[in-house]
Amino acid sequence: MQNTRGATRLLLVIVLVAATAMLGAAVLLLGGGLPDSPEAPDSSGDRRRLTPEGDFQPTRPRPDPDGEDDANDEEDFVYVVPEHLRDASGAILHVNAETLQDVLDKRIWEEVRRQIDQIESGNGQIEQVPESLVRQLLAMLAESDLEKDAMLSLGLIKNASAGQMIAEAAANPTLDAKVRMAALDALARSGNAAGLTQVQALVRQEGTSDDLLRHALPALAAIGGDEAVRTLTEMLLAHPDDRLTSSAVTALGKASGAGPVLAQTMREARDRGDTEVTKKLVTVALIHGANAAKELRLEILNMIQDPNALQFIESDDERLRMRGSALAAASAMGGDLLDPVIRMAANDEDGLRGVALHCLRHARGDDAATKIDVLFENASDENMRYNLVAALGETRSTVATDRLVSLLDDDSDNVRHAAAKSLELVRDPKSVKPMLDRLEGARTDNYLARNLLNSLGVIGHRDALPVLQEMRDDASWKHVRNFIRSAIDKIESGNAESQRLR
Repeated sequence: MQNTRGATRLLLVIVLVAATAMLGAAVLLLGGGLPDSPEAPDSSGDRRRLTPEGDFQPTRPRPDPDGEDDANDEEDFVYVVPEHLRDASGAILHVNAETLQDVLDKRIWEEVRRQIDQIESGNGQIEQVPESLVRQLLAMLAESDLEKDAMLSLGLIKNASAGQMIAEAAANPTLDAKVRMAALDALARSGNAAGLTQVQALVRQEGTSDDLLRHALPALAAIGGDEAVRTLTEMLLAHPDDRLTSSAVTALGKASGAGPVLAQTMREARDRGDTEVTKKLVTVALIHGANAAKELRLEILNMIQDPNALQFIESDDERLRMRGSALAAASAMGGDLLDPVIRMAANDEDGLRGVALHCLRHARGDDAATKIDVLFENASDENMRYNLVAALGETRSTVATDRLVSLLDDDSDNVRHAAAKSLELVRDPKSVKPMLDRLEGARTDNYLARNLLNSLGVIGHRDALPVLQEMRDDASWKHVRNFIRSAIDKIESGNAESQRLR
């Protein structure tokens, strides 16, 4: 037993001596005192550091914090990175025909599209995607597992030769209809103007199936310009009320450079008393919204303000509906066209206040929110406040936040519910705390509680989580627990569209 203690004591002494020796060596190293250290002073007295290549390089001492050369201060050195090591390492990928062919052969589609985009933006080593590669992509349209990726890749190519090749495939009657439709979809994505002639011919050709036409019309819309728009208006005139009408209207609504042609077509339709075509063209104007050209804006303004503009319509009810459609289009266009809609809502001109209030829901942006907010000054009627609240939300503008928050305390249940719902559309984080503050008062108002919870979930601000988690575990909130759980999941997942419950 005694021998064991002695051996243990001896072992401890040895360990302590070794530790002391190691500590002393470390102190000498830190102080630069070991003569063989790579950080030892050179003959000039400067301290140096070893570079990764084994060369000594001087280092710069950091300034002494107290401005004095105190012997007890520990020197601190900054490592100087050699100049050649500051450059990014690795080979630079130069995009060219070979690199693009390689990733296409390997079916690395994200990289295929990235390299095509690089070439199209002028940052590749070649001026355009090779025709041989375009042909390969066109051939892949016939393979069900490659069709979508090939179409998306073709949709990025905008050089003229590729546009012609894609359009020729779309117009080729010997190819499978699915291949032709995929080629048209690629043109609808690229808007390659080189394909205009072939697509126009396809649309005008007798016997072209409705399925092909539904894909050809968006391609014309993407190409845009007078010629494409004229072809689209021909389609609308030929199909004013059948299965292709909505396709023609939607395509015209998205076509660029459509203003002059659409305005002329609208005037001609009114002159010949064509109510159906006029109605469809007003819908086209609404789809254009803020992007509508000045010629089209002027036609819509005339329909609102000129008493004779709609005299070609015999029915009073139909004339009122047409004017209401024009008001909706004016609201969507915004700017100076929103002013007559605001005026009608304020003054009930021609008994159109209700129509104007409803049409204001098509208005978007800060300017629209500012103009709509002014109408609350004389909005003593509950129905008017309700419609204005709905319109404010649809603007998607944070300019509406303060007004909507104040209306969470409105005397009308409907207005309060609408305000909570509109805050969901605005998505302003500034509204989170006011909504949390009003949750307790919504215990007995299921609709208000649900709308507040939905809005909190969609806005997604994490400050709401502690309150929502406490509510989830509170039995007194069980009547809206699923809405609470849904809001929590939307916030935690960051997905405002999530349908999960937590």
